Amino acid sequence: MLADELGVGQQVSFLGQVADVNAVLDQSDIFVLPSLSEGMSNALLEAMARGLPCVVTDIAGNNDISGIRTTVC
Repeated sequence: MLADELGVGQQVSFLGQVADVNAVLDQSDIFVLPSLSEGMSNALLEAMARGLPCVVTDIAGNNDISGIRTTVC
């Protein structure tokens, strides 16, 4: 797995589909959305609603949601 090759396999979890998104977000330290294109991302809205710091790509959909033009919201 690439995470192991990069030496971050113990710090990163790839969960796939989960039933209770809020429970996972509540256990998270940060939310990352590295999309190349987005509409209105429900995932970003959910992370922001839980108060997580968000690192997102500087694209129109993410900028529209965050209200600022930056890669960190």
